[in-house]
Amino acid sequence: YYAKVIHKSLSEESIIKEVDDYQYIVDNGEYYLLGYKGTLTELTLPENLEGNNYSIYQFAFSNCSSLTSITIPESVTSVGYRAFYNCSSLANITIGNGVTSIGKNAFEYCSSLTSVTILESVTSIGDWAFHKCDKLVEVYNLSNLIITAGRYSTNYAGYYAKIIHTSLSEESIIKEVDNYKYIIDNGIYYLLGYKGTATEITLPENLEGNNYSIYEYAFYKCYDLISVTIPESVTSIGDYAFDSCSSLTSATIGNGVTSIGHSAFNNCSSLTSVTIGSGVTSIENFTFYGCSSLTSITIPEGVTSIGSEAFMNCSSLTSITIPEGVTSIVSSAFNNCSKLTDVYYDGSEYQWNVITIGGENTALTNATKHYLYGWTLVEVQTETTCTEDGVIIYEKNGVQKEVLVPALGHNWHEDGENLVCDKCGSTKPIPPYTIAKTSGASYEFVEFKGVYTSNNKGEDSSTASSTLTAEKDCEITITWTVSSERGWDKLTITVNGTTQVNAVSGEENGSFTVTLSAGDTIVFKYTKDSSGNDGDDCATIQISY
Repeated sequence: YYAKVIHKSLSEESIIKEVDDYQYIVDNGEYYLLGYKGTLTELTLPENLEGNNYSIYQFAFSNCSSLTSITIPESVTSVGYRAFYNCSSLANITIGNGVTSIGKNAFEYCSSLTSVTILESVTSIGDWAFHKCDKLVEVYNLSNLIITAGRYSTNYAGYYAKIIHTSLSEESIIKEVDNYKYIIDNGIYYLLGYKGTATEITLPENLEGNNYSIYEYAFYKCYDLISVTIPESVTSIGDYAFDSCSSLTSATIGNGVTSIGHSAFNNCSSLTSVTIGSGVTSIENFTFYGCSSLTSITIPEGVTSIGSEAFMNCSSLTSITIPEGVTSIVSSAFNNCSKLTDVYYDGSEYQWNVITIGGENTALTNATKHYLYGWTLVEVQTETTCTEDGVIIYEKNGVQKEVLVPALGHNWHEDGENLVCDKCGSTKPIPPYTIAKTSGASYEFVEFKGVYTSNNKGEDSSTASSTLTAEKDCEITITWTVSSERGWDKLTITVNGTTQVNAVSGEENGSFTVTLSAGDTIVFKYTKDSSGNDGDDCATIQISY
């Protein structure tokens, strides 16, 4: 399919030629550079091939992950399809003034590229030519093509740019200090990456005396990086900042960092030690996905949420320490963490039970919980009863805190026509109905302290349904609430097949009274759609008679 010639004899001469470790062919009088066989990482392409101008062939340098710099002379007329695709270390490109076209996907996924110059000779740039060049913050455009910062037009040439220069005399916005590249954008300093050879690095204490953020993809696929220390002057870590740093074993994150981006340490497969500073408030989606050597981690106190797949495929993770401020653990956050055996939780069992934990977190929910880890009981301030919450004082490191112990709830047994609590002796009439999971339903409404709550929180495309059946003639009052995605998730209540409630508009509540005969039924159904179900969406039912 890709061949230029099909030989029928081994005696026929190959069309592939070589010069200075470069391979090339001649096809219908046109010269094409096929690639490079040498070991250099900084290349200046041949001035000519047999005295002729030439084109860079499709895929010529594709996936050359060690290539850091390329100079294309004026004798080159075009850059072919995916010619430099996924050259993840390619940081410097000089394109000669003979190039008229840059092919489709030519520099796609060149994630280290920070600046490029499009000279007067260029008349076309192919589809997706600079797609996923996330650090391409600066473009010098001397051509007649319209390249606009932040726009998809001209096939991503300016999409990631902070500035488009129109003259070579304009000063670059990219600065350097001690082999680190950085920019200033709207007064905010961003570290773009590192040009040096050190494998154990401590990032700069400041940039021109200022705090700064680590730019997205800053150290992406820095395969030789072993350890990184991030000082307190760093305020945020961008998306994919250390993604696929496969040799990284240790990361220390300073207390000045308030946010760690999506996939920031994704697939750092050698990472064994992570210290997260106290300023971080959330663990984003995929942050530590695939960190297969990580055995334990402590989430700092300020964190309130752990994102989707944040620790998924951390196959060596055995323990995690979680602060009591966490209110949400999104679906699949700990999926495929098969060795997770211990969760050290700063709060009480009651606090753990009210955390919204999405689906595909079996490893987390099955792990042994160590509640109030590190805290010592000081005194029972208020005893807990069936109906009244209790308060216990705990202390750690000289700090005391009150811990709510929820009311125990009654333990009812039947005694004649009444229910009697084994613990406190309270009585009430036996309910004139029974409630059970609706036949065929995967989830149901679960009772706690007199309130029935749908138990399909965080589960996409799911339905919780329970059916009330009257045991005798009775009058009951249903009080309901629903908190859901507006216009998507919904609560329906049907009485003997007739819809009484159909709530689909978000935050709603209401009540109604109905007279039932023996055998009549009420069906409660809470249905969730196919996405956006990582929150606390649910419906509740209270029944009085």
